[in-house]
Amino acid sequence: MPKRLFFLDFIRAISVLMIILYHFDLQILAQSPSANTVPGLVVFRQAIGDLGVTLFIMISGVALMTSTSARFSAIEFYKKRFLGIFPSYWIAYLAVGTALFVLRGGWVGDNDHWKIFLTVTGFDGLTLYRLPNYYLIGEWFIGFILCMYAMFPVLRRGVIERPLVTWAIVAVVFFVLHRNYDQLFVLNENRNPLVRLPEFLFGLCFIRYVMRVDRYAFGISIAALVLFAFWYPPVPIQLYGILLGIAVFCALAFIAEHVVFPVAVVKFVGSLAKYSFLAFLVHHQIIYVLLPRFNAAALTHTEVYVLFALVILLSFAVAVALHKPVEQFTNVLRRLIFVKDDARIVKASVTGFSWWMGLLGIAMFASTLYGVAHFYSPCSMAG
Repeated sequence: MPKRLFFLDFIRAISVLMIILYHFDLQILAQSPSANTVPGLVVFRQAIGDLGVTLFIMISGVALMTSTSARFSAIEFYKKRFLGIFPSYWIAYLAVGTALFVLRGGWVGDNDHWKIFLTVTGFDGLTLYRLPNYYLIGEWFIGFILCMYAMFPVLRRGVIERPLVTWAIVAVVFFVLHRNYDQLFVLNENRNPLVRLPEFLFGLCFIRYVMRVDRYAFGISIAALVLFAFWYPPVPIQLYGILLGIAVFCALAFIAEHVVFPVAVVKFVGSLAKYSFLAFLVHHQIIYVLLPRFNAAALTHTEVYVLFALVILLSFAVAVALHKPVEQFTNVLRRLIFVKDDARIVKASVTGFSWWMGLLGIAMFASTLYGVAHFYSPCSMAG
């Protein structure tokens, strides 16, 4: 792995561990409010899970910019993102669903079988706040990041050609939506892709603009973190989360790029990052199955640490076990999606499908923006 890319794995691994820690501590406290927990549920006056998600959004933006060439094709991009998300998501869903079916004797969901469409497309978690469905894995993040991917081609062009204008537009969208959020949306504000655009946009800009002045960015970030440790700025929590995330991200990226880590550490972090998405997908259900077997109120600090380590071990063990079938399934889909030039009919069909998927993503964003989609509009909810 080139050293210049190590910070991608470094931050990705840290962000996933933050999210697992957050859900672990919440489950422990749900079972017993006075139970011992792993320290770190709140850092810099921010829930560690929220910070982990912010870092994950930013690193997703960085990864997209580093993996796309100058000769960018939106169609090719959507194909690659499809392969990067859905094979892992579908296989993890089937594996977790089957395991829970054996353990509990039933499948999640109800008799409204049309809702399986929300699961197949990855939007079951994002829409769970409106109605029960077949959700099992991925939280709200899968549908959320798919919306971000839908906007990437437009944002990428803005970052390259008109970065200041792009930032101005995103800032206006953020502040207008935040100020009028309750009148426009029912969805939790932290889960709305439009509200989280600044974090994604920062990731898109990081390599191109921030890395050029990384020493200055690091110094400013450390100063900001010292300030945040003692003072909470009088700004909305969403804006504070963005500022804190940028400071932590810049600090971690600088450390990863300028500190010489042992080869064993680099390989270990690379392995964590490699399996992090699958571990993220399954960790919550592992927590739900494992933790209720213990009396949380009676656990000592040491026992809580051991239990947390076990959750991490099981999450990544399942990820390793699923990686091979995911890889094989991805290769099959890749052969279907990336066809040879002489396969004109198949190529035309796949291209048409890709266009429709892109248009669907854009339409979803438009409906979200105006608050008219069924799952987002408070008006339709009242009807």
